[in-house]
Amino acid sequence: MIKTVILLISMLLLSTLAIAEDVVLVAVKVKIDAYSAKDMRYLGVFANLNKILKPTCMVKSKNGKLIVAGSPASFNEANIIVSINPDGSFDKVIFKNDTNNSPISTPASIVELDDGSFVIYDIGKKKLFKISQSGEFLGEFLKPDAERPDSRRITSVFKYGTDLVVMSSDPDYKLVEYDQEGNLVTNLTTGNEYIQTPMHVSEISNGYIMVALAQVEVEKEDGERIKLNKTTLIQLDKDLLFIKKLIDDNEIISESLIRPTLAIKNKITGEFIIIDEGRNRGTTRSYDDNLELFSSDGKYQKSLGTYEDTLLRSILWFEGSTKKW
Repeated sequence: MIKTVILLISMLLLSTLAIAEDVVLVAVKVKIDAYSAKDMRYLGVFANLNKILKPTCMVKSKNGKLIVAGSPASFNEANIIVSINPDGSFDKVIFKNDTNNSPISTPASIVELDDGSFVIYDIGKKKLFKISQSGEFLGEFLKPDAERPDSRRITSVFKYGTDLVVMSSDPDYKLVEYDQEGNLVTNLTTGNEYIQTPMHVSEISNGYIMVALAQVEVEKEDGERIKLNKTTLIQLDKDLLFIKKLIDDNEIISESLIRPTLAIKNKITGEFIIIDEGRNRGTTRSYDDNLELFSSDGKYQKSLGTYEDTLLRSILWFEGSTKKW
C-alpha cells in the first residue's frame, strides 16, 4: 500500500514538471508565438504581452530569460524592455519611457552586453542607445568620435564575439565592428562587395547567416543570363566574409520568397526558417507576412503559416523553454 502511494505521488510530481525544450519564437502584434524546433509544429502562444508592449525584437539573456523590446502597447503605457521567464510567464519591466520624456520610440534590434546592459537600435530615432542592467537610460552607445555609418541607413546591430557589428545600407559602412564601450574596432565592409544592403544576421555553428539585398543571376527562357537585385539569404564565415548563397536563385525568381526580412537556421534539422513579407501575393491586405520553411540546400519546403495584416518583426531560437502546452 505504501509503495503504491509513493508511486502515485512520484507520477503526479513528474506530470507537473515541465520538460525543457527548444522552440522557435516569433513576435506577433502583442504576443510571442512558439513553434516546436523538432518538427516546426505550431505550439501556441508562448507569452501574451497584451497591455504590456508590442514586441519588435528579442534576445535570450545569459540568465535564461527572454528579453523583449518593443513599443508601448497603448498611449497609457510606456514599457520598452521587459523580461519573460522560460515558461512564458511575465517576469518584470526592465525599462520604460518617462511620461515626460520618451528617449526610445521603436526598437528594431537588441543586444545584451557582457555586463548585462543592452544596446538597442531605435529605428524611429535612427540611433543606437544603451540601457543599463537596472534599466537606466545611458544615452547613445557609439562614442562621439567613433567612425560610423549614416544613422539614417542603419538596419540592425548584432553580437559578434565580444564585440558588436552595426549594419547599414551605407556603401562605405555596410558592416562596422565596435567594442562594448562604443569604440570603433574595424570596418568589415571590404571583401563583402556582393552584399548591397545587410538586413538581419543570426549566428550558426560555423559562421553566420544573413538576410541581405544582393545580386542574383538567372537564366531567361531564351537562355540569356541576367542579373537582378533581390533580397536573399547568404552564408558568412566567422570573419563575416561571404561564402555562398543559401537560397537557390530560381526560388527567388519564382517568388517562393517575395521579400525575406528575417531568418534563422534550425539547429536540429538544418532547415532555414524565414519570415517573408508577402504583400505582393495577390492579397488586398497591405501586409500578410508568412513563415516559410526552406531545406538546408535552399529549396522551398512549405509555408508554416500566414499572419494576416501583420508584420512579423522578430524570430529567435530559444533553448530551454519550460512552457507547458
